Amino acid sequence: MGAVAKICSNVFDDLRIDGQDREHLPEMITLIRAMCAKGQTLVDAAERVLVGQE
Repeated sequence: MGAVAKICSNVFDDLRIDGQDREHLPEMITLIRAMCAKGQTLVDAAERVLVGQE
């Protein structure tokens, strides 16, 4: 999550996403997608525990 925070702070330093952020956008997209996937994995694991599958 630290890498996401760092890249997003570079992008949002002026409170918007625009052409000036172009160089950071591919990395930001990749990192956020990876974080979302990990988040979904954690949600799935937690739900399995709640329904007694673990």
